[in-house]
Amino acid sequence: MSKKTAEPNEPPPAGSSDSPGRRGGLEGWLLPGLILGTCVVLGLVLRTPSTPMGASPAAPAPTASAEEPATPPDWTTGDGVDVLLRIVDRRWEPWPGTATRGGFTRAVPAEGIRVRAAPDRPFARLGGERLAGRLWTPSDSDRWEEQEDGGFVATVMLYPGKPLDVALAGPGAAVVTRVRCIDGHRRGVVCTGEAPSWDCDCRISSRVGVYSDRWSVPWLVDRATLEAGEVTVPEAVTACFRFPEVPAEERTVVVVAPQGMPHESAKEATSPAVAEGEVCVRAPAEAPLLIGLGSSFSPSWSNRDATPAEGTTTWTARPVADGTVTLAPGGGWASWPVIVGPTE
Repeated sequence: MSKKTAEPNEPPPAGSSDSPGRRGGLEGWLLPGLILGTCVVLGLVLRTPSTPMGASPAAPAPTASAEEPATPPDWTTGDGVDVLLRIVDRRWEPWPGTATRGGFTRAVPAEGIRVRAAPDRPFARLGGERLAGRLWTPSDSDRWEEQEDGGFVATVMLYPGKPLDVALAGPGAAVVTRVRCIDGHRRGVVCTGEAPSWDCDCRISSRVGVYSDRWSVPWLVDRATLEAGEVTVPEAVTACFRFPEVPAEERTVVVVAPQGMPHESAKEATSPAVAEGEVCVRAPAEAPLLIGLGSSFSPSWSNRDATPAEGTTTWTARPVADGTVTLAPGGGWASWPVIVGPTE
């Protein structure tokens, strides 16, 4: 027998999917369901996957412009005069280098670079490959030549250089306040860092001056000694010097400096000490010292050839312990050990 189908006007059986009650329920939920589904899909699309539900959204990533370095300043404008800066080596041949100012470094080609700078104020630190650095003040250039147009040509000589790591050891290393290069008889660039390690951009042939509040005068160290490794800072000794019987009016000034050190780093005795004829300093143990007696001997004396002024009497001593030494008339070497305590 064939299955009977309902006639068009015949109501479907109860429970059938075509029954009026079933069809009415689906039609009632269809529109709200579509709206709810759309909202869920939009929420999933718009919500950042890395942001958990209920958490605050992350801060927006920085834009590309915020990560870009600041625009280097224009060195050809501002107060000062127009300067063509050229760098040469010790043979006076053009040498490409660099100039660093305000955190920005520019190349200085062999033909030079034009800047606008105040002649009497430091402008930039100059350097270069295999060249020792130097803080450049235009008027202190090795050559400073005015041109017909009112500008200037500054020629700066940079010596062969090689980075130097200074590693200090011992109890005295903690109280070192400054380390700097000593170029010949002139003070060079100041090293960077802090006790007990420093980075120096010194000339290959230079020495290094070590400064400490424990000493009246600095300690002078050869570069080769520092290149060999860690160096122990010497202890401080009190060295007193009695100079020959000289009338008080002729004992104008007494200065003590490390032997071979720029004399602007010297220690000048006080007037009472000069009048009494005895001068005491705190010095690094076993460091050779230069003692000068004369009317024109002064820390402001800093000739490049380090020649004592005429009429100056000088002695050299190497204190190894606390004590006093009497300087022989006429200058020369003052031997140690010392006379400790009052003399007869």
